[in-house]
Amino acid sequence: MKRHLGNKGEQVAHKFLEENGYTILHKNWRYTHKEIDIIAQQEEILAFIEVKTRRNQANLAPHELFTKAKQRHYIECAYAYGALFDMMEYSFRFDILCIHATRGGMNIEHWRDVIDVRDIMDCRHTYWK
Repeated sequence: MKRHLGNKGEQVAHKFLEENGYTILHKNWRYTHKEIDIIAQQEEILAFIEVKTRRNQANLAPHELFTKAKQRHYIECAYAYGALFDMMEYSFRFDILCIHATRGGMNIEHWRDVIDVRDIMDCRHTYWK
């Protein structure tokens, strides 16, 4: 049941992003033992997106959904992705799409740019724009 809800949430997320001008580049992209839910492009921005699907309407802040360890994981994967696909000239952004499942359907909250990379990692590199 939980997996079904998560799959439905990801379908809703894909549709939402496409309707809002994003091009989905990868879904459930794996790097070593880590995974990013969605990698999407919007103009010159690569968005690395965590999708959280919930049944309740609890108003959790992004940092409550995206632990420091998970943030570090996303940053490492983003760097690997940019290098692997020769996309280091793009700006990287980290988002959360929170899908709230209700009896009336799915409500979506899109939190953009939720990670300040310099707070998480030792980042002296030009790829963090």
